[in-house]
Amino acid sequence: MSHTTRIWMALASLGAGLVHLAIGAGSPLPLAIFLIGFGVAEIVWGLLVMARAHTVLPRTVMVASLIPVALWALLLTVSIVAGSSSLASTVPLLPMAVGSLLNLYVSGSLAVARRRFDRKSDAAASVSSTTWADAAAGQPQAGRYVLGLVFGALLVSGMVTPALAATNAGQYAVPHGSHGFDVTDGGHSNH
Repeated sequence: MSHTTRIWMALASLGAGLVHLAIGAGSPLPLAIFLIGFGVAEIVWGLLVMARAHTVLPRTVMVASLIPVALWALLLTVSIVAGSSSLASTVPLLPMAVGSLLNLYVSGSLAVARRRFDRKSDAAASVSSTTWADAAAGQPQAGRYVLGLVFGALLVSGMVTPALAATNAGQYAVPHGSHGFDVTDGGHSNH
């Protein structure tokens, strides 16, 4: 896996974590605990991958990143079968779709890296999980790496920003351009 792909996975994980934290902030308690816990785990994993020279816990993350996607699909299915729109409305559609797309990217990238390594290696069973995730990682060219990093950051931020705005937390955020504190009225504006 190239360094650029690894950084894109880290950015996607950070974005998914932020979205899950924001959704969890406005969710019922059991769902909030799950989403906030997953959001924190995604952010920590993304930061660890950025800080280290290798992918951290690739097998675990490949499977675990699909858990929020599967549970959201289950929630939607139960909501449709039960005929209860209130159940599905506890999780906003756009933010959860963006978080799921980012999680699918992380899991898919790890699965592709694993498959490529398995095809190239006869001794794949005896290799550690860290090695297969970073097997093809050579030294990146500086210009291509920076362009890839900027492109990935722009893509993820372009997806995550509208998703965050569509959450409960985003809807009650201070509007851009205002400071939320006005000295002329004693600081009581925008409340």
